[in-house]
Amino acid sequence: MDLKEAIYTRRSIRAYERKPVDRALVQQLIEAAVQAPCGMGAQPWTFAVIEDAAILADLDARTKAHMLGLIDSIPQLAPYRSTLEDPKYSLLYGAPTLVLICAKPDASPTAVNDCALAAENLMLAARGLGLGTCWMGFVTVYLGTAEGGKRFGIPEGHQVVAPIVVGHPTVKFAAVNRTPPDLLFWK
Repeated sequence: MDLKEAIYTRRSIRAYERKPVDRALVQQLIEAAVQAPCGMGAQPWTFAVIEDAAILADLDARTKAHMLGLIDSIPQLAPYRSTLEDPKYSLLYGAPTLVLICAKPDASPTAVNDCALAAENLMLAARGLGLGTCWMGFVTVYLGTAEGGKRFGIPEGHQVVAPIVVGHPTVKFAAVNRTPPDLLFWK
């Protein structure tokens, strides 16, 4: 697969086989992530991988509960109420692997941006290997709390930037029509 095809067909995948992702493939994804550009050469990222089904289920349940607790104070979350209340709904979509990309404390003023670039590299590499990914924004919110970070082993001072589920998709990859770029100016 060429780079353009990977870019144009990479999508957030929300349906996964129960099949585990080979550890060597996860390692390849992390190695691709660290090839991302970074400000001042700081390489401010660190990674954690969760594959234990019980830990993933616990994280899923606690994240859902946390987000439900925020709904009344954050109006943009209101449309998610019924989904988050559904006991059959999994925020992690049944993916067998979660990769956390975290910014090291005081590593760089561009650490969050650098970790986001690493995340995109990881997701494109996964697409190239036929794996699906999805950036889990609600997990970022929960693991950013003192309770969430401590419970799931995030060292103090580290910031979870990109929790990305990885797995073998049950759906086909396909390009999605995007609106043309909104060009502010070209001088």
